[in-house]
Amino acid sequence: MHWMLQSDVEDYVALVDLSREAIWLMPSVDFRKRAQPLAGGRFHLDWLVWRLSPRSTIEDEDAFEEYRLETVLHTL
Repeated sequence: MHWMLQSDVEDYVALVDLSREAIWLMPSVDFRKRAQPLAGGRFHLDWLVWRLSPRSTIEDEDAFEEYRLETVLHTL
């Protein structure tokens, strides 16, 4: 679960899973497109680490591979 407040200042959103030492660096425009808008100008993004059901409508982590820090750094 990832949250972001509404703002026009930031270019990227950093998503961090401390327990796995995994980092995703997502352009804020992409984050807003994928996330659900909430009251107060906030955004909420869910994804699954492992897909438990093929019927789930929530994207799994593989859909965010292009945003992994290692991938972003490799493309620079």
